[in-house]
Amino acid sequence: MNEVNVSRNEDLGGWFAIEIFAVDEILNCPLVLTNKNASKVEFISPEEQLDFLPLGENIVIRESQKRGKNGFTYAIDAEFEISVQSKLVDDYFHAYLNKKVVIIGVQHSGLKRMYGSEKFPLTFDYRHINGTKAEDGQRMQVMVSGEVPQKPVYVDKTGDENSTPLNYGLESELPLVL
Repeated sequence: MNEVNVSRNEDLGGWFAIEIFAVDEILNCPLVLTNKNASKVEFISPEEQLDFLPLGENIVIRESQKRGKNGFTYAIDAEFEISVQSKLVDDYFHAYLNKKVVIIGVQHSGLKRMYGSEKFPLTFDYRHINGTKAEDGQRMQVMVSGEVPQKPVYVDKTGDENSTPLNYGLESELPLVL
């Protein structure tokens, strides 16, 4: 039996960051992902990437499960906003519209949870939010969603001495980190 000491763990709510990977950026992914084998997922570093700072504490990842006659399905809805509109960002996001994606939510503790998989990817979408008053500003909202039979999995065991960090290929650069 394993014991977990939670008395000294501070688990802050919300998400610290979100990482978005196109399925064609996945180098290796087990056919059936579990918490035990998810650390074997490998990504290739994309040629082009953008790093954004999202508006404070606005990353939302909702997951729900439904039991059906063929097992469970998981409805995933993630969204966040960034406080910039530009040609560069629009072109970058527009390229993702034609791609299936997976996302990795990064908690404040560093724990990472992967939604979607190579076999069961999610759909990427975005929109411009144009304020009506000067103080409203201009933003972009990114949405990732899907209903998949793949359970969201933890991709590493932060703090575990036997943990294997998620492998991003030869380079340490991450794609769209928000």
